Amino acid sequence: MEKETIFNNTFGLGNGRFDWLNACVGTNGFPDSLTYAEGYLRTPEILTDYIYKNNKRGEVDLLVYPIAYSARHGIELSLKTILIDMADLRGLAISVPDVTKIHSIKKLWDATIDVAERTDIRLFHITKKIEPYILDFVAIDDTAQTFRYPESNVGATHLEKTPIINLVRFVVYFKKLTEGLREIIKLTLNLKDEYKTGTYTDKFSRRDLIKLSKALGNKNEWVTTLTVKKKEFIKKKFNLNSNKQLIKAIDKIVVNRYLSSLIGVEFPLKHSGKNTLLRFKKAWYALHIKDVMKKNNVFLDPLQDSGISLSDIRAEDFLDYLRLKMRITTTYLPLFSEEELADLTTLIIMGRQSNQYYAEDYEREFERNLRDAQQDKNEAFRYIIDNTAALYYIRKALKLLGCKQLSVESHFNY
Repeated sequence: MEKETIFNNTFGLGNGRFDWLNACVGTNGFPDSLTYAEGYLRTPEILTDYIYKNNKRGEVDLLVYPIAYSARHGIELSLKTILIDMADLRGLAISVPDVTKIHSIKKLWDATIDVAERTDIRLFHITKKIEPYILDFVAIDDTAQTFRYPESNVGATHLEKTPIINLVRFVVYFKKLTEGLREIIKLTLNLKDEYKTGTYTDKFSRRDLIKLSKALGNKNEWVTTLTVKKKEFIKKKFNLNSNKQLIKAIDKIVVNRYLSSLIGVEFPLKHSGKNTLLRFKKAWYALHIKDVMKKNNVFLDPLQDSGISLSDIRAEDFLDYLRLKMRITTTYLPLFSEEELADLTTLIIMGRQSNQYYAEDYEREFERNLRDAQQDKNEAFRYIIDNTAALYYIRKALKLLGCKQLSVESHFNY
């Protein structure tokens, strides 16, 4: 059933040479609050640029209102989205009720600062950077009235104390503000995956826990090194009020795969050890030895040009490769369990996209790959043995997981 559409003389389609000006909106464009905000944030510079380049001196006093109002409304929409997304990272309560219905920039900003400070020092620092520019708008138009109407609700003339607004000056400082807003939005988005790992406490972000792990040193030496004096130093460094906060953070560290590696405790892989990795290396080398000799380095970045094109491959060479692959599969496939194949697949996938994974993702990724291996063991083996960059990816994954000893023992050059 087709949805009803509403077009009229004013709101409708253009055609011919104007069809490129058809804007996709509603469910046709799937806009969100940030899409709306971005439109308002870009408008001031576009309109000011139009005035300046076309020498529209007579329009300065007219266009100042839509320019300033667009800027202010873009800020309001951005802050509402930032505040909600930022609070979601830790599941924090927001100090003001029903954020979407608030129009005071000051209330939104105060709530944003509060949530940023309780969430992550990185967010707090980047948020405080733009506070002077936010407060400029609070002083002139906190509640979205000044640039919409000439008078207030009680009949007072707006902007009596600010009789001149230079548009170039306005845009220069507003751009500093918009750049800051975009940085906050980007950082909040990037932190979503980090906080999904659950590796944080009320006082420590995951990054803070990494710093603490390094400060604690080797766990086997804590009896002599983790003295009362050192604990007090750590508490002061991380602004902790009690031993309980420190203990809570340490408890988080000792059960975490990557953080534990920083205190000298290495978690094993679920079903693979040195023998599994060495066995796979032997099988992989048997299939890819010619390419390895040409590259002269098995750990080269696979995205680099190998210098080989399709025209360099002869039909007989390709048939030899297929026969070799069949022999290797027949020989080595029975030597790997489904669990080992799942482990190797997990390492390759996580190593290939190491900037998108955390060590905390390992167990979930393993379970997914185990299901695939149980459904088709041959395909699971084919995936890992065919991958020309498998050893490169495995090395990166072992580092991501903090498996230093395993990497060294299996000669993966940690």
